Amino acid sequence: MFDFLNIKKLLGDVVSQRDALLKDIQAEQDEAKNLTTAPLQKADVIAYYDYLVDQLGGKYDAAFQFSLDRLHDDPVHIENTSGITVLTAACINAAATVHSVESALLSIFRDEIKASLRKRIEAMPWPKNVGPLIADRSALLEKSKKKLAGLEKDLAELRRQAAESGVSV
Repeated sequence: MFDFLNIKKLLGDVVSQRDALLKDIQAEQDEAKNLTTAPLQKADVIAYYDYLVDQLGGKYDAAFQFSLDRLHDDPVHIENTSGITVLTAACINAAATVHSVESALLSIFRDEIKASLRKRIEAMPWPKNVGPLIADRSALLEKSKKKLAGLEKDLAELRRQAAESGVSV
């Protein structure tokens, strides 16, 4: 007599392999999505604001350097130099703007502003499900995509082998 229990067990093993691969594929897809959408760590946000303060403050540094260069042009008659503004270092005959004042303050009080922003960010409530550091995410995402491709290849191979045997999974 034919052993149908053995066939049932073998088919169950194939289905179990398929289900395990589908579960691993879903987990890897979830991991890849998490790497692209998970909230930032506080350290990443602090680094970003430090960068912004340096960038915006650097605009003032360039404008102030321009003003200083103008003073060097005629050092004997420095009092006759017109159009020099201290706080905004705005261009000659240009009015200060909110942006030029912000740039000046960020430059002049750069370290104090960075420390204050850092302190405020550290004190804020933060999501529990933060992702890895932004600098690490690209490599982790690439690793996840490679693993996902391998799992999908394994699933395709399992289905191919099953189909060659006349079994549909």
